[in-house]
Amino acid sequence: MRDLGPDAPTLCEGWTTKDLAAHIAIRERRPDAALGIVAPFVASHTTSVMAKYSNKPWKELLHLVEEGAPLWNPLGLPNLDNAANLFEMFVHHEDVRRAAADWKPRALHPELETALWERMAKNGKLMWRRAKVGIVLDNGTSQIVVKNSPANAGTVMISGSTADLVLLTYGRKEISVTYSGEDVDVAIAKTTNCAV
Repeated sequence: MRDLGPDAPTLCEGWTTKDLAAHIAIRERRPDAALGIVAPFVASHTTSVMAKYSNKPWKELLHLVEEGAPLWNPLGLPNLDNAANLFEMFVHHEDVRRAAADWKPRALHPELETALWERMAKNGKLMWRRAKVGIVLDNGTSQIVVKNSPANAGTVMISGSTADLVLLTYGRKEISVTYSGEDVDVAIAKTTNCAV
C-alpha cells in the first residue's frame, strides 16, 4: 500500500488501497462498525464509519494499519492477533499485489508458508464446510482434507501453492490451481463459497 499509494486498485471489487486500509483500520478499532462486514443489518453504519476513515490523510491511515489493534482490543493480544489476522492480512496484501497489471507469483518466506498451511489445517474444515463434495487441498508438499466426502458425492483434490489455496478459500480468482476428480464433482467444488 505504501509503495502504490491510496488510489491503486485492489482485488476487492470497487475498492482502492485507501478503501482497503480503511476496512482494516475499522476492523481493529471500531468493533461496532466491523460488525457490518458480516451482518447486513448494520452495513449502513459500517459504510458511514468506513467513509470517515477513508477521508483521513493517507499517511495517518497507513499508520493505523501498521500499528494494529489498540491495547483495549483483544485482537491486539499476540495469540488472538495471529489467529484473527494471519489470513486477513495475507489475503489483503495479495489483494493489492495481484491487482497490479504486472504482478508475478512469488515464493513465500518459509515461516509464513508454514504458518499459513498450519492455519489452514486448523481452520480449513470450518471454512470449507459448505462444500457439497469432499475437498482435499494439496500444496505440493502435503495435503489437508478440509471436507470429508458427503454421501453420494465424490472428492475433489485442489492443487496449487499455499498462497493460491488460501486465496481460493477466500474467494479470490487471480490464482493458479488445478482440480482433480469427476467432472460433476469438480463443477460443484468450483462453485463453493468459503469466504462467508
